[in-house]
Amino acid sequence: MLFQPTHRPVICAERASCVKCEQVEIVNTLPVAVIAKIVDEVALSVVITDHQGIIRYANRHATSVTDLPQQRQVNETDPLLDELLIGEQNKAIILSSLIKQKRWQFDQKIVLHDDTTQWERVSMSAISDDEGKLCHIVIYRHDITEERNSLEQLFYNSRHDRLTKLVNKDFCIEQLQKSLATFSSDNCNIALLVLDIDNFHVINEAHGYSIGDQLLKDIAARLTTQLPTAKLIGRLSGDKFILLFNGVNALYSVLDNIETIQRIFNREFEFTDRSILTSVCIGVSLSSGGSDAIQLLRDADSAVHHAKASGKNSYVIFNEQLKHGVLRSSQIEVAMRSAISNNELAVYFQPIVDSHSGQIVCAEALLRWHNPALGWISPAEFIPIAEQSGQIVKLGNWVLEQVCQQVAQWRQLALPLYACVNVSAVQLIEHYQFYATFMALLERYDLTSADLELEVTESLMLDNDERHAETLQQLIAAQCRFAIDDFGTGFSSLKTLSQFEFHKLKIDKSFIQNVLTSKRDRSVTQAIAQIAKTLDMQITAEGVETDEMLQFCKSLECDFIQGFLFYKPMTAKALFALLQQQASMLETNEAR
Repeated sequence: MLFQPTHRPVICAERASCVKCEQVEIVNTLPVAVIAKIVDEVALSVVITDHQGIIRYANRHATSVTDLPQQRQVNETDPLLDELLIGEQNKAIILSSLIKQKRWQFDQKIVLHDDTTQWERVSMSAISDDEGKLCHIVIYRHDITEERNSLEQLFYNSRHDRLTKLVNKDFCIEQLQKSLATFSSDNCNIALLVLDIDNFHVINEAHGYSIGDQLLKDIAARLTTQLPTAKLIGRLSGDKFILLFNGVNALYSVLDNIETIQRIFNREFEFTDRSILTSVCIGVSLSSGGSDAIQLLRDADSAVHHAKASGKNSYVIFNEQLKHGVLRSSQIEVAMRSAISNNELAVYFQPIVDSHSGQIVCAEALLRWHNPALGWISPAEFIPIAEQSGQIVKLGNWVLEQVCQQVAQWRQLALPLYACVNVSAVQLIEHYQFYATFMALLERYDLTSADLELEVTESLMLDNDERHAETLQQLIAAQCRFAIDDFGTGFSSLKTLSQFEFHKLKIDKSFIQNVLTSKRDRSVTQAIAQIAKTLDMQITAEGVETDEMLQFCKSLECDFIQGFLFYKPMTAKALFALLQQQASMLETNEAR
């Protein structure tokens, strides 16, 4: 029989005019059968038990479900309060909580007869008699399976990569930190590997992004199935993956895993109409516990960066030497931000002479940096850092202006001298207004395009970037001087060399300094010189230090000589004094 209230609700004094009171009065005057019928129509399970959990009423929804593991029938004990199912102690806890708090709610997972899962939100309310003793318990059950599935999907998505279904960066860091805490007191290492696919952008460009996406999914599947010892396999971003190995007892086990990974990548990935063979660079960081997850990941990322610099299909294990290099790079990057404002930078000039007369015809601008804390820093060290950090544009513009100021002073001596300035590929890519900036500087200092010669490396030409080509064509159309620097040190391309009207080709000093001892370097140098002459380009030989080197360069018909045999790099002031001295000597000779 449906539970009936033992007392009537309190009605306000203005009962006749109170809408709420009228509604309560209507409910209290409804027959029990009518109330039962109404409750039967409610779209949730409603069960009323006595104080021991024996069901005294169950609505139609509660009794109509037939695939539950335990049925809810009148005069039977509700599964939530059945001592045989939950234990005597748990039942006592539930009843005690209901007496004290009057209400209890929780979510319950139920496995149905067909092995599917259903989630219910259960609300239990305590009903007391006039003496305040527990007499009935009302249990509401609401199906929240769809809601829980949605929440679980959202939770899954927050921790997994959409494309590969591997765990994402945030979850990787979370699990890595847990592993570090777990192994903090053990002697076993934790190995973190970062994988970076070689030339993945080329695969996207050649085969399309859909093939590239499928390749990433196939790689994820191979890593998951063929590296069972990995504690975690995830995708960091783009074409980078992360692997975590716990309990690494020796370095050879790390090397075994690296070898397995390389084999995974060195087998062709098959598609419907094509196959793709790729390779991977691997960075490894090791920790015996107690390290920070972010730092360990940063170390592995630094290692993979160095691995890619070494070439395809290579790996680097982060060590103290690498750590020192990373720390110094970080210090340089930070110090570079204020180097200009702190007057730490200076532009030196190395004169370049005519190979026949020995007279100075131009000078190469060389950036020098002395930091109070770090001392003298080589351009070979800080220029790549400037390019990677994006500060090369600011530095490049500063150097250009300093050079323009110096050339303007040279013009006061009426000497036909021009300056050579290196231009970074990053400057031309990231600084879209390079052409406008350069031409504005020439106008500001009353110079012409012939007063400066821009030196670009052959790697810039090989980038095949449309932005490079567009800027170069603009500068060439404005009759700017151009020289190819360090030719022969990289993957030289005759095709790209012939695409632009460069004025000069500079033979790198690494060839010049070995021409007397290496037949191969001598042959390469002769070939480079022949290419330049064929393309009607002038030749500058760098790094000339002896008379023997000078004679060899003259035999190649080099037009200009640069090296310690004639002049070392010097300050702008020293060069200005040298030019004044030469001008005076010329006047004296002419007077004679």
